[in-house]
Formats: sequence, structure tokens, C-alpha cells
Amino acid sequence: MKPNLEMFGVPVLKEITGIEAWTRTSKNKSAVSGMVAEVVNTVNQVFEELRADFQV
Repeated sequence: MKPNLEMFGVPVLKEITGIEAWTRTSKNKSAVSGMVAEVVNTVNQVFEELRADFQV
């Protein structure tokens, strides 16, 4: 998923990298909840823009 997001210029690389790093730790889920929310919000916004652009 990350290469596709990068290819389309979706600015979530920093958050995804942080989430990947979190998976290698034993930190609580709350440590990444903000990053996950940012990725989800950004991707949802991209979906909305694509729907509008292609009238889907």
C-alpha cells in the first residue's frame, strides 16, 4: 500500500513509517492512534476527491 500512496503523492509516508516502527515495539496502541487516524482521514479524503473527479 505504501508504494501506491507514494506514487500518487498522498502525504502519509511519515505516519505509515511510524506505524511500521510501532509494530516492532511493545508500546500501547494509543502510541499510534493519532498516526492511524491521520492515515485514515487522508485516504478517505483522497477517495472523496477521486469520487468527485470521476463522478462515481
